[in-house]
Amino acid sequence: MLRRFRETSDKALQAVNNLTLVPFLISFLSSRNSLPLKLVTAAAQCLYVLTEDNPPAYKHLRSESGWINTLVEVAREGWEKAGEPSNSKAGKGKGKATEGMEVEAPQGLERKDMLLRILAAGTIRHIAPLPPLMPAAALDLDTTLIIPLLDQALGTDLPQINAEVLRLSEELVRPSCLSANGRCVLG
Repeated sequence: MLRRFRETSDKALQAVNNLTLVPFLISFLSSRNSLPLKLVTAAAQCLYVLTEDNPPAYKHLRSESGWINTLVEVAREGWEKAGEPSNSKAGKGKGKATEGMEVEAPQGLERKDMLLRILAAGTIRHIAPLPPLMPAAALDLDTTLIIPLLDQALGTDLPQINAEVLRLSEELVRPSCLSANGRCVLG
């Protein structure tokens, strides 16, 4: 519904912006561990839609460092109800991202909170670049947060894929045999 208001007219968008929904929606994300996952995810989806190509909304969100920190925490940690792990399976992976940020091994969409984490990361991209005085602004969020998160969601192993691409490209360039007439034949 929020998306439809945004697309209807500039007047409708201005009316939505005048509601100052950002603090209301962020409050759900801040209290995420004491609320149902579906409710928190719905708030994250509204925030994502609200900040998409909407300068007043994303400027408002960028104005409070605590809100941005909440988004970064949600993208990194997700949702965990007291006594209930955020993974649908009990085991945790052992993959690592850069600079000591622990990321679980790729498990695709087995994490129940993956959509919530992706929406938070998408909202961070909507409001980028982050204000320079924020600690998160010093990080390359694409390589330390967003790409590892999407890699996890897709269930891929980028280093393994990269190694395989390099191996295959070397095979294409290296002659694998010589024909009877002495000419090189690519493998």
